[in-house]
Amino acid sequence: MFDKIGSMMKKHWFLLVLAAAVLILSAVVNDSGYGGPMPYAELSAGKSDAASARLGMVSPPVYYDDFAPEVQERQIERDAYVSLEIKRGRFDNAQQQLKELIQATDSLLLYENVNAYADTSYGSYNVKVKAERYSFFLTQIREIGKVLSLTDNGRDVTGQMVNLQEQIDQAKQELARLKSLLKETKEEKTRVELQQQLSQQEQYLNDLQKQLENQGDRIEYFTVGVNLQEAHSSYQGVEFINFSELIRKLVISFNALLRWLFGVLPWAVLALIVWLIVRAVKRRA
Repeated sequence: MFDKIGSMMKKHWFLLVLAAAVLILSAVVNDSGYGGPMPYAELSAGKSDAASARLGMVSPPVYYDDFAPEVQERQIERDAYVSLEIKRGRFDNAQQQLKELIQATDSLLLYENVNAYADTSYGSYNVKVKAERYSFFLTQIREIGKVLSLTDNGRDVTGQMVNLQEQIDQAKQELARLKSLLKETKEEKTRVELQQQLSQQEQYLNDLQKQLENQGDRIEYFTVGVNLQEAHSSYQGVEFINFSELIRKLVISFNALLRWLFGVLPWAVLALIVWLIVRAVKRRA
């Protein structure tokens, strides 16, 4: 039996060499991964930094433990974001309604950006609203269009303001001490050093007072971000496929067919060789 198989292999050596060549070629093509998906290991290894940058990852918010529980009158800072969908053809009217609401509530329009894309208008606005009219503003703005989203955030900043005031009081005391030393000191070198410290302390006190003033402004006026978006047309996005897209899909399909053929061909050749050998052995038997 083995002698017969050996003689058949000698007789059909060309087919065996051809099968081996096809198997090697198929292995090379498959390993090269032409047009194939990126391996999972390549996606997951060493790509965390780039992925984080693309996702726009940010640090978590900082929460303060010094919330000053002894203070009865709390200081609250609030901000909101409202996204509205406007009926098609009524975007200008919605803009007018928004500006009338801003004027009626004595609010301040700090930022406005209006643009159009694909026959659809968009508008972004940043508004400062007085604290006592904040709730009214959010209630009335819902009448301008369909509410797509609304977020309302509040933060208790009482502890921050108490700490700032304490730092200001300490800075004033230190400033007074330096001024007193400057009056008592006669040595020129010491006076120069004290004047430098005095200038730095005045700048430090000024920065703290500005921080407290800005924090007070954020409590007196709340921030509201408004986004107006005109409703899309029912026919938007409806278009015939162009010729280049058809060619691209044809090439993709043809490439997929070639990959499948190169994957199946070695096994088909091997099956043919086995069949020929078995057939030849049966004829000799």
